[in-house]
Amino acid sequence: MCNVQRAEVAPRPGSRACRNLFGPVDHGELSGELHARLREMQEEGSRRWDFDFERGVPLPSSRYVWEESGEETVPHFYRTPRTPATPDCTPPAPTARSGANKRAQPAAAITDFFPVRKKTKVVAVLCDKLRSASPIPTEHTPRKMIR
Repeated sequence: MCNVQRAEVAPRPGSRACRNLFGPVDHGELSGELHARLREMQEEGSRRWDFDFERGVPLPSSRYVWEESGEETVPHFYRTPRTPATPDCTPPAPTARSGANKRAQPAAAITDFFPVRKKTKVVAVLCDKLRSASPIPTEHTPRKMIR
C-alpha cells in the first residue's frame, strides 16, 4: 500500500492564484522584442505602400500618387478627437451623495420591462388542437420486461 498525504496549506488572506508557466518575465527583453517587431512592421508597411510613416511623407520612388484628404471627407470615427486647449479647464468637484444611508434597490429583471400579455381562449384552444393533431407520434418509454 502506498500512503500519500496532501499538505494542507491555508491560503493567505488577500492572495490570489497566479500561474507562472514560463518563469519570471524579463521586462527589458520583452520591451526590446516589442520595439523590434514594431520596427519590422513599420518597414514592411513602408515597403508595401512606398510611404515613410515616421515622417508622414511618401517615399521619392513611390509607385503611388499620395494626396492629402481633408478632415470633412473622412468618416467621423477616423478623425482624431480635438480637446480644447484652455488651461482653465478643471474637473468638476465630487458631490456628496444625498442618499448614502439608503439601501440600494435590487437590480430590475429584464422581464420587468415587458408588457404582460395573456393568452386569449381562442389561442389556447388552437394550441391544444395543434398539439393533439400533431403528425409526430408521442414517444413512450418501453416497459421493462421481466424474464
